[in-house]
Amino acid sequence: MRSVSVLLVVVGLATVVAGATAYGGRATFNDQASITGNTFTSDSCFSSGDTGFLDPTAQAADSGGDGNGYEINPTYGFGNGILYAENWNGAGDRHRYYNYGVSIPAGCPIAGIEVRLDWFMDSTFGANSMDVELSWDGGASWTAAKTDSVETTTEHTAVLGSSSDGWGRTWTATELNNANFRVRVTSNSSSSFRDFFLEWVPLKAYYGPVPPTDTPTNTPTSTQTPTVTQTPTITQTPTITPTPAPSVSQANAWTTGLTHTTGSGSNRLLILVVAYENSSDPGVSSVTYGGQAMTFIVGDVSAATFYARVELWYLNEAGIAAASGNTFAVTWGGPSPGRQMFAAVTYADVNQTTPISDSSSASTGSSTPNPLTTGVTVTNGSMAVAAAIAGSGGLYSWNNAWTERTEQTSESSTTMSSADHPATAGGTDTASATHSGPNRQAIVAAVLAP
Repeated sequence: MRSVSVLLVVVGLATVVAGATAYGGRATFNDQASITGNTFTSDSCFSSGDTGFLDPTAQAADSGGDGNGYEINPTYGFGNGILYAENWNGAGDRHRYYNYGVSIPAGCPIAGIEVRLDWFMDSTFGANSMDVELSWDGGASWTAAKTDSVETTTEHTAVLGSSSDGWGRTWTATELNNANFRVRVTSNSSSSFRDFFLEWVPLKAYYGPVPPTDTPTNTPTSTQTPTVTQTPTITQTPTITPTPAPSVSQANAWTTGLTHTTGSGSNRLLILVVAYENSSDPGVSSVTYGGQAMTFIVGDVSAATFYARVELWYLNEAGIAAASGNTFAVTWGGPSPGRQMFAAVTYADVNQTTPISDSSSASTGSSTPNPLTTGVTVTNGSMAVAAAIAGSGGLYSWNNAWTERTEQTSESSTTMSSADHPATAGGTDTASATHSGPNRQAIVAAVLAP
């Protein structure tokens, strides 16, 4: 009786017994030349496997929302740590992450894909969620979105997809390479002021075994059934506590007149109040600071026998750095008005992409209402700024815990005052100014986003 050496394969591990030669994933018996056709072929994809969570190494803002995606530190989404990408006023904003370096064993089919999101928001007010879509052709086409609707103000983890979820299609290894594969996240909110924070957006690809196609010509007389069972037991619970973004704060003291030296700090915003009372209303055509054009925020005018106008203007960090001096220049829309008054201040840690998150105004041509009020929507860490003008001499007092910063009187017949109020929670903040004896008034307010 002649013996036959047997090749045993258990869960992807090829064991070659004595008398066999192994090469290129194949084992061929060669010690019994008289038995022909005793060749068995092994494959590189005997068992299921996965890539583990892979980090992206590239990113880009996508269209949607205000078009800037995660505009602050988007690369912080590359790895699991204590820092995070930030998307301020992010309703509808989208961002791409890619170059995951996916490597699948040759010949293995793709069984499923998971995308993990470690994220949170500044507030759970409104309806909020985050979507994920996948592209296999560099962003030209996308799968249907999967959504995490868990709303938290501290970081939580969501895993979208599974080991058997192909997101509605059959994938190839080529479609997962860096040239083709993209992950797109979308911030969804019913509030245009919602802020999103993304700490990590990794990817895991699962692959499965190839059905056997090789049939040996000699059938071994023994049978072996693999009994290996693998049960994952790893549990990962994020414990990261994010550091909140800094609040808007004053970089220097308020000043009056057309000269102001900006304070130090980062992400600064220069605010100018322009006010006058005049028999006509020429309006303000433009304002510059050190030769740099300022941006109009909000203005209002009370119309009676005379016109009392007040406006707010701003210059961001880039303009402050480029300014060639510390003097404002105001260009009027007509003849220069009388009773002109100005006030200025510099704030730090202001959002440079969308510095003004809200503004409002009110006016009256009579002595009532007094106090004159106007409300703005604030978020935690923002700063509300306001100014009021009255067409008579006297004094202003500010209500609702606002702090008066400047008060001026021109020709004993016109009063202008400025004030601000830091926000420690979201909601409506009402600027309310009471005058000691007005005949006509106007008030303006704006919110500086952190």
